[in-house]
Amino acid sequence: MTNENNENGKHEKVNPSVIGLALNLSTELVSSLIVGVGIGYALDYWLGTTPWLIIVFFILGSIAGILNMVRTAQKVLRRTQDNGSEDKE
Repeated sequence: MTNENNENGKHEKVNPSVIGLALNLSTELVSSLIVGVGIGYALDYWLGTTPWLIIVFFILGSIAGILNMVRTAQKVLRRTQDNGSEDKE
């Protein structure tokens, strides 16, 4: 577990689920970029259209990665809000 300084300068433990979420989000983005560039490279090599398909699939991979990150963040936000409303009852 990592520590963070709060306003008072005291160390505060970070929730491991937050670290896992950050790792998950970054892994989703990087893996979608790698897959997009890999597909673009393979198609460019096969069709001889270098570098156009690498560029196109890099953009598509970026969009897919960002959309996955947004969906995951929305899911976590909904879950957090649901837990917050249950705590108030």
